[in-house]
Amino acid sequence: LDQLLSTHFEQTVIWGIAAIILGAAAGAMSGVLVKKYLGKINPVSLSFHQMLQGVIFLYFFSFLLEKWKPLQVTPRVAAAVCYLGAVGSALAFALYYRLMQQWSAITLSLIIYITPLVALIVDYLVFTEVIHLQAAVGMLIIFSGIAFVQYHPQRFQFLRQ
Repeated sequence: LDQLLSTHFEQTVIWGIAAIILGAAAGAMSGVLVKKYLGKINPVSLSFHQMLQGVIFLYFFSFLLEKWKPLQVTPRVAAAVCYLGAVGSALAFALYYRLMQQWSAITLSLIIYITPLVALIVDYLVFTEVIHLQAAVGMLIIFSGIAFVQYHPQRFQFLRQ
């Protein structure tokens, strides 16, 4: 909303928003298709093939489209890349596919809404960042949406007795 208002609904911003919505729809569709067609495949195998194809695809296009510069790899950079590759990507996707076998695609898709909320809360607790009213209202809307999607009246039958 801030970007739309500050750019007076500039066409490039609208195209960017449309791309984000299209990306979200594609992500949702991929979750449903993985659940339906690849749900019985070993999660580690799924993750490995996904990472391998991603590396090949990204290196191919970066070779074609990017300007190559000398890299300055420090131990800290190497550790960050290894950590993000192993934990942030390979392990995270293996766990995601494992949960995909046990949960519905809708329930699992709700995880993407939790990540930014955790980041906001960690920023507040660790870095004493201020959580502004707009972010707090956004968190409330997200948690309300998650509760709405997960609400099943039969779970609360005991309260009516």
